[in-house]
Amino acid sequence: FIVPAAVSQKSIDGGAGGDDAGGENDENYDPHYDPIIELPNEIVVTTGEEEETKIFGERATLYRYDATNKEWKERGVGELKLLMHPVKQSYRLVMRREQIHKLVLNHAITGDFHFANMNNNPKSFVWATMNYAESTEGELEKLAVRFKKVELAENFSAKLKECIDKCKQRETGEK
Repeated sequence: FIVPAAVSQKSIDGGAGGDDAGGENDENYDPHYDPIIELPNEIVVTTGEEEETKIFGERATLYRYDATNKEWKERGVGELKLLMHPVKQSYRLVMRREQIHKLVLNHAITGDFHFANMNNNPKSFVWATMNYAESTEGELEKLAVRFKKVELAENFSAKLKECIDKCKQRETGEK
């Protein structure tokens, strides 16, 4: 077998006949190397959601409608969050893909926001909106979301309707 150059003859034959008589004790050897580049202890990641309160948050699958191919394409799976900004009194839907945390859904909820069950499926909803996940100008997209259980979908629908009603009340109160 091949013996690495750093290993002395003493360590191979158990100490007899080695050329290192002064003695380097292999049991106490500590291979410590100083890092070439110092890394920070913790990296703080800001998402823009720090000032907002989460009203709803459950795992779901988001789809967008591709009009050219006339089919639904999956945008990603992740936690669909309904957020409220307490100072601005505004609501928005945000979703990031699991594990990579890429933003796939980001749009405001207003008093004129409408959504409906998709094909009478109690676990799926569909709506059209300006999605600001990909660009700052926003893209008009037809989106759909599907939950694993009917209870999650009902909870989402109830919370979203509550937010829409609050937005309507605030908009009529300002006029």
